[in-house]
Amino acid sequence: MTEKLHLKVKEIQAGIRLDKFLTEEFPQYSRQWIKKDILEGNVLVNRKKIKPKYILKENDKISVKISLPQKIDLRQDPSIKLNIVYEDKDVLVIDKPAGLVVHPSEKYKNGTLVNALLNYFPKIKNVGEDKFRPGIVHRLDKETSGLLIVAKNNQAFRYLKEQFQKRKIEKHYLALVTGKLKKEKGVIKKPISRSKKTPTKQTIAEKNLTTRKIKKARTEYKVIKRFENYTLVKAIPKTGRMHQIRVHFANLGYPIAGDKKYSFKRQKNLLKLDRHFLHASYLKFKLSDGKIIEIESKLPEKLRKILSYLK
Repeated sequence: MTEKLHLKVKEIQAGIRLDKFLTEEFPQYSRQWIKKDILEGNVLVNRKKIKPKYILKENDKISVKISLPQKIDLRQDPSIKLNIVYEDKDVLVIDKPAGLVVHPSEKYKNGTLVNALLNYFPKIKNVGEDKFRPGIVHRLDKETSGLLIVAKNNQAFRYLKEQFQKRKIEKHYLALVTGKLKKEKGVIKKPISRSKKTPTKQTIAEKNLTTRKIKKARTEYKVIKRFENYTLVKAIPKTGRMHQIRVHFANLGYPIAGDKKYSFKRQKNLLKLDRHFLHASYLKFKLSDGKIIEIESKLPEKLRKILSYLK
């Protein structure tokens, strides 16, 4: 399905980026979705294919053929089995496998952790601030495995969200980075922002960006084991930015093994990993009644085999 329209740029609209203009004209679609349509040639300015960053001029004629995204599916999915490692009346802790997306989006319409949660605990549909992320107070990337906390009611959701905001929840990750880290331990303190060139990626923030677009980020790390061309580290994020650990180590020059998004183009996936080597291995947090929950998760078998191979 498509939505076809012809627009003419008014004087007051001149000077605006094409993608921003169309996002304001079509608020029902995300800016990323509109950029995709522009790059695919579904948007023409004065009958010419143009880039998303094109600055509009008065009287520009825009032909728009926006492809309608498939409706996000929030049905229950009993085919996805949850590995629940802790549960009480307020929270769930799930050991998520690599390859499972946490919540549905324009790219992943269904088959997510949320679809499985809706099947396991249907009441969760009313929990949280976003109907597409019921109960979700933090997330793990698709290819990151490990421990994830889920709220079962709104009181727990608000409490856990506050705990994350105050940095009260302790999380550890095991990561295999490419190359030999020089230091046995260290702290990476570099702010993160969305990449201008590739909106689906994060990057180390440029100094000329506005404060609103820059997110402070801090990752502590400690070397666990050294191999010939790799280093196994424990990474402790003190902030919760998107792709934080992956961006920080890539910026240091030691990208996560198997990370297709942030590895350097010249680097080959010598370990033949079909995922990046990043696992949320430890969680420690306090429940609202004062009880301390501390959980560990072992490396998935596939990652353990990689370490055995490196030995």
